[in-house]
Formats: sequence, C-alpha cells, structure tokens
Amino acid sequence: MNLTDYWLQLNPFTGEKTEIHGEETCPAWSSSRVNEDSCSADNPKRLVLKNLLIGKTEYTLSMMDGPRKWNVTYHHYSSKDMNPQSLLDYDLVHFTSPSVGSLMTYDRLSGELLYHRELESPVIGMYSIDGTTTNLVSVPFNPIASDTLNRLKNTNTENNKHLSPTTYVGECAYGLYAVPALLTSRCS
Repeated sequence: MNLTDYWLQLNPFTGEKTEIHGEETCPAWSSSRVNEDSCSADNPKRLVLKNLLIGKTEYTLSMMDGPRKWNVTYHHYSSKDMNPQSLLDYDLVHFTSPSVGSLMTYDRLSGELLYHRELESPVIGMYSIDGTTTNLVSVPFNPIASDTLNRLKNTNTENNKHLSPTTYVGECAYGLYAVPALLTSRCS
C-alpha cells in the first residue's frame, strides 16, 4: 500500500484549486504567505480568510489473485464529524443519487424543497466549513436509488419513508466508487 498526503488549497470566492504534494508542509508556512502561526490551532483563520486548506490522503492498494492484479486508489479528505448537538440542530436533509449527480436539499422541519441541482458527477461526500474553527466538517446526506429520488422530486408519499439500506457500486469518468445507499422495495 502506498500513501501520499496532499494539501488542497481552495479559494472559496473563485473556486480555484491548487494541489500541493505531501513533501511540503502546510501551504501557509511558505515565506510568500502569512507565517508559521497560520496553520496552528491557535490561529486557524489567517490564511482561511483568503483560502481554505483541506488535507487529502491518497491510498493506492495492489491486490493479487493468482495471475490477476488490481490496483485501487482511494482518496480521503480530512474532516471532522458533526458533533451530536450539531447533528440535532442541522436543519437540512440532503438526498443524492449515487448513479447520477442529482442533489436535492429539503428543510428538515417543513419538508420544503430548498435546492435541486444536477451535477456532472455522483456525490460521494458532502462537507461544510465550521465558521468558528474553519475545520472541514462532514455533512450527513442520503444516497438513494435514482427511481426513488425521481419519485421524491414529484411527490411526498408514504412510500418514500420505507427505505432499505444497500451499497451502490458505480463508475464515472473519475473511476469506480462505492457508497452506502437507500432504496425502496420497488427498486431492488
């Protein structure tokens, strides 16, 4: 197994992304930027005023079964889980389709559809920036079968409340992926 660490430097205003390989330390520590206090826990907001810094680890696994060999690459973004109180207070519910890039966001209390977007690739993770610490935080989302998502778009029936867990394995332009998913008995 090979392991490579990166920093992703993301400008939240322009969307510009720069990948900095693991041999380098935190991008904020270079002399052309702020100073060594920029990445410390004591001073987390200095560089983030302009750019977000996201830790990324790439795992490359080689598997062999007799003469056959597979190489698998997996990316993990460093993030914190929402604390229990934040999960209770989180006022949104996100649904995605693991086979296409559909994303729907509802108000948790009213059930009102707030946001619907078709993306260019499947959603395999959702994150938010904690405004007080500037940490990347994992946001809960619900991958559901495309048929179920289409029914959810068109109606709010009782049928959408009876979902069973499964794992969806798919392929997109960026490679293979697997995500936990939910589906109705009509989709199995």
